[in-house]
Amino acid sequence: MASSHKALSGRSVSGESLTVSIDLLAGSCQLFTVTRNNASRNLRAAFTVAVLASVGTNGQVWWINASLLLCVTVFILDMAKVQSESLLVIPNVGLLHTAQRSLALLHSSTFVSFPELRHLILNEGISLHRVLFYLALVVQSAGTTQASPDPAVAPKLVPLFTHTAPELALLEEIFIGVQRSMD
Repeated sequence: MASSHKALSGRSVSGESLTVSIDLLAGSCQLFTVTRNNASRNLRAAFTVAVLASVGTNGQVWWINASLLLCVTVFILDMAKVQSESLLVIPNVGLLHTAQRSLALLHSSTFVSFPELRHLILNEGISLHRVLFYLALVVQSAGTTQASPDPAVAPKLVPLFTHTAPELALLEEIFIGVQRSMD
């Protein structure tokens, strides 16, 4: 079976450069991946500041230690940052959302089976002075089919791509692709 690949460029709501990859895999599975493009910009900036600070201090040890501490701190913060998020659509089975951090060992995954999935929504939310758009799954426990006032069985929202926060145009592409692959 032939696989296809489509790549889109865009920005996050905070202005970071993003790439969205849409891949059609074997068995009509589809993979949507959002990746940050400028992951090490903060680390490069901190390293440059540290080098300039240590060069301009005439060998004062405390400046060198402070600049090294700055580099290590920024490095640790960059390693904890989510660099890519993906959504794997497996027809007749479910959806798998994965957030991958800079360190390959750190990732988190959420699986939602199709019997639990009620809707995929592209919604808007207001945060202070901005309108933010987000993609979310409406999930209800497999045993319940009707709306209930009991919070234990009420539908829950599972937001997607919250760490990379793609802009609306990229979310629309993902939304349309996921809807097509679920039909």
